[in-house]
Amino acid sequence: MEALPSLVGEADDLKVARLIERAARDVPPDRESPLGLRRRGLLTRVILTLLTPASGPIAPEAARIASGLLDVLDFRPGEPDRRAIEEQLWVHLQRAPASATLRDLAAKVGFAVAAPEA
Repeated sequence: MEALPSLVGEADDLKVARLIERAARDVPPDRESPLGLRRRGLLTRVILTLLTPASGPIAPEAARIASGLLDVLDFRPGEPDRRAIEEQLWVHLQRAPASATLRDLAAKVGFAVAAPEA
């Protein structure tokens, strides 16, 4: 996790994002220490990067990684970082039918999203 600050800028590369997720699961950030709070902020930036693709919809793998990071961060309702993630996710949910992984991610933050009609 020491390399996290230098990897955040590369989080749009899903291989890098997977490594970040794996490391975050191995050593989850705490909510009390300055280092833990900094890591939480960096992991939030990774999620926001995954939810802001350069073009097109959010890739299913990006949504899955973001979902895994949400599990690690375990945000409380109303936390500012969670709110930023909710807002970015909402933008994508309004644009196009959501993939199954994006619907799963939306459910984790409390959004109810209907599956597209067949």
